[in-house]
Amino acid sequence: MPLLSHAVLTDPEFVVPAVPGSPPGGGAWLRSSVARFSNGAAHRRKRALTVADLASVDAGRGDGPVEVLASTVAGRTDPPVPLTGRVAPDGGLVEVGLAEVPFGIGPHTCPGREHTPALAAGLVETRTR
Repeated sequence: MPLLSHAVLTDPEFVVPAVPGSPPGGGAWLRSSVARFSNGAAHRRKRALTVADLASVDAGRGDGPVEVLASTVAGRTDPPVPLTGRVAPDGGLVEVGLAEVPFGIGPHTCPGREHTPALAAGLVETRTR
């Protein structure tokens, strides 16, 4: 699979690979339920729900979701998502490296970017306990 520049992430001709529908409860069902693995109107609707949920999280509240996640990933040094995939205009699959844009760019930019400082602080706190 070819590795392309992150500029692909802002090109509307390259879309997220479709996830086939499946019965509730499995990995395919989970992937088909989230914004990251959808396109167009479905992506915009799912992303708006995610952004609204994240806006309700108080990153400064102790022992909240951000602290729990930070303690879970403490010690990891690898990027959580080093690559992403897209379907090229010709139908072929391509990979896109995220080293220069770890939160992505374009319509699929990570909606949790604003929570990153709290996650980083939680990691530092977890490592220094």
